[in-house]
Amino acid sequence: MPQDADDDNQIIGANCPRAAYVAECRKFLGVRWQHQGRSDRGVDCVGLLVTPALRLGLLKPEDDITNYDHAPHGDRLDVLLHQHCRRLADVRDAREADILAVKYYDQPQHVMVVTRAWNPEWGFYVIHSFGNDAMPGTVIEHRLDDNWLKSHRARIHAAFTIKGIG
Repeated sequence: MPQDADDDNQIIGANCPRAAYVAECRKFLGVRWQHQGRSDRGVDCVGLLVTPALRLGLLKPEDDITNYDHAPHGDRLDVLLHQHCRRLADVRDAREADILAVKYYDQPQHVMVVTRAWNPEWGFYVIHSFGNDAMPGTVIEHRLDDNWLKSHRARIHAAFTIKGIG
């Protein structure tokens, strides 16, 4: 997709404002979940992180991978997050535009973008593409608290900041 200075998808590059990244993610609200999707017709949780990062110049096209299964094997997702992001010392330090890696079993299998920082009374607010082939879903934004995590048998593994996010 060609981009120029007048385009809404203008490349920002290093020191991208957090609000710009979140705004780019929010353009996908309501878009259906699609395994390995990277467009406004369908996107998965990784696609929701990567596509805005590509549009804003935080990642290069060769940084994107789509040859993964529905459930990541081993530590592949964790390795990729460490390659393109800085891991935060404490999950509660995650701010707007940071990434939460979520475990459903032994390894991280899902990622979310923080839209409001952690608060002890209500947790985080996040945006993510949530679904699978058996239960098609969409990109949603909601509160992420202990109740949501328990109801989905999930736990937050780690928090990351994409390199280049200011």
